[in-house]
Amino acid sequence: LSGSRAEIGLESSRWSAVGLESSRWSAVGLESSRWSAVGLESSRWSAVGLESSRWRAVGLESSRWSAVGLESSRWSAVGLESSRWSAVGLESSRWSAVGLESSRWSAVGLESSRWSAVGLESSRWSAVGLESSRWSAVGLESSRWSAVCLESSRWSAVCLESSRWSAVCLESSRWRAVGLESSRWSAVCLESSRWRAVGLESSRWRAVGLESSRWRAVGLESSRWSAVGLESSRWSA
Repeated sequence: LSGSRAEIGLESSRWSAVGLESSRWSAVGLESSRWSAVGLESSRWSAVGLESSRWRAVGLESSRWSAVGLESSRWSAVGLESSRWSAVGLESSRWSAVGLESSRWSAVGLESSRWSAVGLESSRWSAVGLESSRWSAVGLESSRWSAVCLESSRWSAVCLESSRWSAVCLESSRWRAVGLESSRWSAVCLESSRWRAVGLESSRWRAVGLESSRWRAVGLESSRWSAVGLESSRWSA
């Protein structure tokens, strides 16, 4: 014993223990054949560490933050938390994952050797993204709109939707297609290197248009009338 520090030590055939204390810090250490543990504490921080042949764990805490870390031969995990944010991270030889959350946002990320995924969410929006070596996909959603985008080495697709409209766009190296739809109208457009086609439809009318480098064709139809027009470089009918 001294004026500013006190120390104590205990030891047996199975355990050993050490304790230290001063006016600013206190510390304790425990060790056996299977486990070792350390604890530290001050007026501003507290920390604990545990270790065995299979696991390691660390915990930190202050008046503003708390953190924990776990690690084994197969997994590692970290968690952070404050009055405004919380975060967690997981990682193994095959996967890694991260999660973030606050009072306004939440986010998660997943990744492996074959896939990666991200998700974001708030009180007004949600978003997700998926990606692999062959495909990528993104989705957005709010109270008024939703959108999805898909893409591969051969195709790309986009879909938009609201309470009044929906739209789809498809594209490859040879074709393009666009579709629009509402409660009153629907429209489709197809295009390739050789052809174009357009179709319009409502509760009262239908219209179709076809065009190539050599021909044009138009068709109109209602409940009372139908009309067809054909035209080439040599003829019109």
